[in-house]
Amino acid sequence: MESKAWLRRFWVQLLAGSVAFLLGLGASAWGLRAVASRYAPPGGDKFAYLVEHAAEYDVVVIGSSIVAVDFRAQPFEERLRDEHGRRLRAYSFAMGRLTGAELDFYVHRILALPMPKLEWLLIDVTLDQKPEMLEKNWYSKRELDWQTPRQFAIVGSQIMARNEPLSARLQTLWPYARHLAINVLAIGRGLPALEGFDRRNEFRDRSLWSSEDTGDERVPIKEAKAARYRERPDEHEAAVRKLAARRRPSKSRNNELSATWRDAAMEQGVQVAYIVGPSMRPSAFPAKVKGEPDLRIFDFNDPKKHPLLYKLSYHYDPWHMTEPGARVFSQGLADELDAAMDEVEQR
Repeated sequence: MESKAWLRRFWVQLLAGSVAFLLGLGASAWGLRAVASRYAPPGGDKFAYLVEHAAEYDVVVIGSSIVAVDFRAQPFEERLRDEHGRRLRAYSFAMGRLTGAELDFYVHRILALPMPKLEWLLIDVTLDQKPEMLEKNWYSKRELDWQTPRQFAIVGSQIMARNEPLSARLQTLWPYARHLAINVLAIGRGLPALEGFDRRNEFRDRSLWSSEDTGDERVPIKEAKAARYRERPDEHEAAVRKLAARRRPSKSRNNELSATWRDAAMEQGVQVAYIVGPSMRPSAFPAKVKGEPDLRIFDFNDPKKHPLLYKLSYHYDPWHMTEPGARVFSQGLADELDAAMDEVEQR
């Protein structure tokens, strides 16, 4: 009888001790994450630059390499000032393949910054917004930074909605779960946090990150790519003709996540427009949102409406533009923004 009572006490104490241990471990992990988030580098130098200069910008253009390569702030600002009488400063926040849940992460981080002048957020949705995390990038700082419970919920809902066997969907989701655990528990973030704390008052010149993809070392690379691309004019023209004939958004182009970005921005008094760039592949994005106002889309994926942007010399591959092409595209984007601002002001 006593042995049974002792055994019950043992299991109760073991259970209570395990719960206490897990709670303590969780509290320690969240505490370490708070330290890491405060003192570790804030998501790379480009975001850190925006944090330091948050009060300077009226427009933020965020997206994938299409923004990095095709958008130029200087001709954009000049066009707004000289042609439309609007003095606005624009910042290009772009990373290769920045889409979906990761894009959601940075949209919300930007909206959380104290940016008193921010009026417009222009979001690139040229690429599909479906989850894609290449194995070669696993556990990199960039991939770990954006893996939060919110992002995991977004990725999970998208993956689980696929018409695939459950085992295949869970296998696809598993790497995201591992990244989430590492990020939430701040595994491996101790050293960066300590370094950040040690250097918190140390000056670091991030002026490079205020510029765009126009470095001296990049221009020759683009010119070489453009020269090779110009050797295939028939292929280019065939792609333009095919694109002109296909203007309907594909069924895989879902705008529900994009609608949440518009709503979150409006709560901050910020207007949102979505950019579809002048690529050679059909990228039409749906404007209609069930039960809500249509999304505002700056659609340049149309050779009939924007024939100049589809000149052979303005592209160095089907997705990206040369420097002259980027300048013309940025000016066209400024015109679209001016028209949208007129519309908002007339309400």
